[in-house]
Amino acid sequence: MIDLHQGEIFRPVDFTQAEVPAPASKKTNHRSILEHSPDIILRISADGCLLYANPRSEEILGTKPEFLIGKNCREIGLPEAMCEFWKKLVQSTIVARTTTCREFTIQSPHGAKHYEVRACPESDDTIEALSIIATVRDLTRHRICESGLAEAGQRLLYHMNNSPLAVIEFDSEGQCLSWNHRAEEFFGPPKFRDGQPLTAPMPLVYPEDRKRFQEAYESVGNCTQMSGFVTTRFIHRNGNVSHGEWYLSGLVDENVTCRSILCFLNDVSDREKVEQALLRNQQDLEEMVLSRTTTLRHINEELGNEISTRKHLERELVKVSEREHRRLGHDLHDGICQELAGIFYSIQAIAKRLGKSSPVQASLHAIVQAVQRSIHHTRLLSRGLAPIELENGELPTALEQLAADTASLFEIDCEFECPEPSTKFSPEVSSNLFRIAQEAIQNAIKHGHATRIRVALHLKKRDGILTITDNGSGIENKNVNKGEGNGMGLTIMRHRAALIHGSVCVNSHNGSGTSVHCTFKK
Repeated sequence: MIDLHQGEIFRPVDFTQAEVPAPASKKTNHRSILEHSPDIILRISADGCLLYANPRSEEILGTKPEFLIGKNCREIGLPEAMCEFWKKLVQSTIVARTTTCREFTIQSPHGAKHYEVRACPESDDTIEALSIIATVRDLTRHRICESGLAEAGQRLLYHMNNSPLAVIEFDSEGQCLSWNHRAEEFFGPPKFRDGQPLTAPMPLVYPEDRKRFQEAYESVGNCTQMSGFVTTRFIHRNGNVSHGEWYLSGLVDENVTCRSILCFLNDVSDREKVEQALLRNQQDLEEMVLSRTTTLRHINEELGNEISTRKHLERELVKVSEREHRRLGHDLHDGICQELAGIFYSIQAIAKRLGKSSPVQASLHAIVQAVQRSIHHTRLLSRGLAPIELENGELPTALEQLAADTASLFEIDCEFECPEPSTKFSPEVSSNLFRIAQEAIQNAIKHGHATRIRVALHLKKRDGILTITDNGSGIENKNVNKGEGNGMGLTIMRHRAALIHGSVCVNSHNGSGTSVHCTFKK
């Protein structure tokens, strides 16, 4: 037996005989173990005096052990309740002659400290004990952990019972371990199905979906995966079939063996109905969109046909207009010009017959000059209405002649410029560009009162640009390029340009002249 006070070994039978000292190494080892023990170790005599205390005892006694040896609890200064506790502990241990366990609590400024005492008598069953050995262990952290675990368990139980999900737990044998109130709402009394104990979750699942659920359940039970998710239908307690989402989670031990499976079931029947309604609405919307798209396609085709017909009619109108221009030109040239020529020769014949001494000779000469000017102007007009060069695609030649006739007819400065005068054009392109230039020149003279006009034709590989510039008074309308002008001439020019896949741009400032640019495809 170890003497906790002297660090010596005693025989439990004969206390009068001299003790056989233990080897020094054993004494040293015993004392080292006692002094470095994490527990408080005390040796207390039958009358309550302290015979030994290791350094750890200062934690509860408040004084170093060497100053307390030989004193009882009251002499040490312990509270009366603590003195009574140790007195009863010593007496009950000596009387019972067996190990006694007790717990006590000490209040400190830092909170309560909880201890467990294990006391054993320092004798065997044949001799009355003279003292006890008490081991005091600090259980404060253990009690805090137990309290925290209990609180966490209560919170978990509260959350589980108030969860909107059905929570069911099955052990590895399939026995139902827990069943919250939501599961009872879905399936009836806890742990039962159809009056029989529930040994597996399969009876809860709709028969046609059990195979899919079984695969997910077994993969979690076999620890193939730690969690699983599966959507199935389940049979409600009232017999209705509902749609649900199952969240499966395996609880494993230190050997990575699944001890139980926690099943969370979310009833998504309402969401399923909404999704089905949305799907039907989407299908109806797609059908409506398809129907409207088909209708719009037909309308678009009809509009396309009407636009094509309109363009065809516009081209025909332009052709008719050109034919009318040619007819009028030919009529002027072959009709009026010939008649004026006949009048011219008749007057000349009368003047010859009357002789130079006739008093009307001067008047006849004036009439001959007027008729001659009329013939010249009529020929110019006929040439402008039906240029011969346009029929052969000789646009530069026709524009050059137009500039010359304009200068002669209106007595202004009008010139033409073209770096490639030998280029050929199609009759349609030639005719429309010529009419655009003709319209721009007439606008410059009639509305802008221009005295100098320049016509330029520049060509590239695939396209070209026709420019008519004047020094007239310009156009007051600022929105002329937006199609908001009131002049019919500008509208006609844009229309003719569109027929040859081109466009017309007019730049004008009041008082500073006008420039018309027509881009086109060759």
